[in-house]
Formats: sequence, structure tokens, C-alpha cells
Amino acid sequence: MDYGFNRYTKKILLPQGAICGIVQVKNGSKDYVQVKTAEAVCSVVLKGQEKNLNSEKKLESAVKAPVKQGQKLGEVLVYNNQGLLRKVNLLASQDVPATNPSIISKDSLTAYGFPALLAIIAIILYLAHISRTQYKIGIIKKKQDGKYHNRR
Repeated sequence: MDYGFNRYTKKILLPQGAICGIVQVKNGSKDYVQVKTAEAVCSVVLKGQEKNLNSEKKLESAVKAPVKQGQKLGEVLVYNNQGLLRKVNLLASQDVPATNPSIISKDSLTAYGFPALLAIIAIILYLAHISRTQYKIGIIKKKQDGKYHNRR
């Protein structure tokens, strides 16, 4: 046992629960969720060889809501000179519920841009104009027919 403890050491790259990044959440109550390590990112190596350890983080670029706390959203890969030593899952740090869809959502504005918003406003104004014009025509017809009375 002394031989093993004298020659090898445990190198911790990230502790358990360490925040490692964020993942975009589509159609969620929040735009992103933080991800954390499921367990400590570590490896046993020969003493003096700790500098040969490196890690690579692979995250989902975006996920669709709902997201559950503890849901796997990526992983950390630990390498040395010989290759892959270990994989540790990256988990969502909290729940992100889905939002209710609406006529004008943030995603639709992002996807179609400002011209789409202007088109929607133009349609609303046009419908309001038509409604007001029809109302005025109705008043003129009533005046011509003698059915219009000035009521207060």
C-alpha cells in the first residue's frame, strides 16, 4: 500500500456540483440553465504527471423546455497522454418550465426579425382603420335615411 500511496496521487480538476457553463433553453420561463458536475472530475495519476491531465467540456448548444433538475445536458471528458480516462455527466442545476405560447413570442421575433413585428402592427392598424371607416359609413347612412338621432 505504501508503494501505491508514494507513487500515485488523486488530482481533482473540478469538485462535485461545480458550475461548468450554461445551456440555452428554448420556450422556457428562463433563457438558459446552468449545468453542474454530477460528481467530482478527478483521476489517479503518477506523481509528477498531473500536468498531463486535461479536460474537455461538451455541452448541448440548446434544449427545448421543460428542463428538469438533474437532466443530463453534457459531459466532461478527462484525458491524459494515453487517451480518455473518465467521463462525468453535466446536469441541469434547476427546473425550467415551459412557457405558454403567444402570438408574438421572443422566438418568432428572433426568427423573423423586426420586419415581422412591423407587419403585425400594420395589420392591426389597417383593421382598426377599416372598422372606423365602416362605423362612419353607418352614421352617414343613418343621417341620410333620417334614422339618426343625436342622443346624449
